[in-house]
Amino acid sequence: MLTNADCTIYHKVYDRATHLDRWERTQYRGVNWYAKQAATVGESGLMAADTLTVRIPASESDTIPAAVGDIIVRGLFDTDITQPKELDQHEHYTITAVRDNRRGSLFMQHWRIEGK
Repeated sequence: MLTNADCTIYHKVYDRATHLDRWERTQYRGVNWYAKQAATVGESGLMAADTLTVRIPASESDTIPAAVGDIIVRGLFDTDITQPKELDQHEHYTITAVRDNRRGSLFMQHWRIEGK
């Protein structure tokens, strides 16, 4: 797999002690990052949306702490956040799908994350 970026995933976890959400971050080096702008034509006109596909090599982790609604950011970040809007100045996406593609040759096994 060709790699062209690093990324950080912010995974939302409910803290029962404080009754608040907190964001746990995990960094991944050497991922395949592909973002594009897509458009569709609907009844209200042209609608544009940015889409993202990230492939994280399976050798990086047996599991990926990511779920729909989590945030993925391009680059490695050491910053803890309390809300997603703290990432507004960085290239980030909301995760819409996480797929386990750990089959086939070891070179091709990966986790696929999609976002908008």
